[in-house]
Amino acid sequence: MQPVSSRDFLLPVVVAAYFGYTIFHGTSPNIIGPIVIGAVAGFVIGMPGGRIVQVWQDIKTGIIYQRGGWNYAYILLGLIALRVLIYVFLYASKFSLDFNLLNYAFVTMAVGNYLGRNVTVHVRSRLLFA
Repeated sequence: MQPVSSRDFLLPVVVAAYFGYTIFHGTSPNIIGPIVIGAVAGFVIGMPGGRIVQVWQDIKTGIIYQRGGWNYAYILLGLIALRVLIYVFLYASKFSLDFNLLNYAFVTMAVGNYLGRNVTVHVRSRLLFA
């Protein structure tokens, strides 16, 4: 259980800035596509995931809280399983892909997922308790 605040957006922005600097600094523009696709896919998957998060307001203090719970943990475990399945499929099919690039795409997918979840939680908290 944690309060809903604008700090929820800080971690994805910092990670994206750091990741963007380290990956795109002096590298080939060919890697941008899979990384952007991973981030957008994560954001799109994270938005409905944010609807699973419980949002409520403490009547005494007026603070709005959020809690992911087991249902949201299942979504995260599903994303990890999806990552493993895609990796195994590409490895078994001898698909010529840089697996470091695939890992970067999955990291950006995780960051996008976290950001999409937070956007949905914030919108829900504003609509429910405005």
